[in-house]
Amino acid sequence: MIDHLNQQPGYNLTIDITSKRPVINHPGPAIIDIAQKAGAHHLHESLDLPTIGVSLGTDASEYTRVNQKMDVVVLGPGNTTSHQHDEYIDLDTYYNMIETYKEIGQQYLN
Repeated sequence: MIDHLNQQPGYNLTIDITSKRPVINHPGPAIIDIAQKAGAHHLHESLDLPTIGVSLGTDASEYTRVNQKMDVVVLGPGNTTSHQHDEYIDLDTYYNMIETYKEIGQQYLN
């Protein structure tokens, strides 16, 4: 895409990939159990949060690059439209996710 745009007048784009480090959740952190319970409560579904490495576009990989012992959970609202031109979430899902995040924060910090 960058090469294509750079062939047009007025474009001189570059991209630097500085990290391809996957996010890795190690089994056992309390935040995993807390997130699963909060999700089940507010999202009304069981969450199977795998404790694996994933290479997604997330700031979590940068946080854990600096602090490898940091517990992280990559969790967000979504549906089958993610990463498409018509991506959306409905308002109920949005509000339920806010409540999920609040509960995770409150439980994890106590």
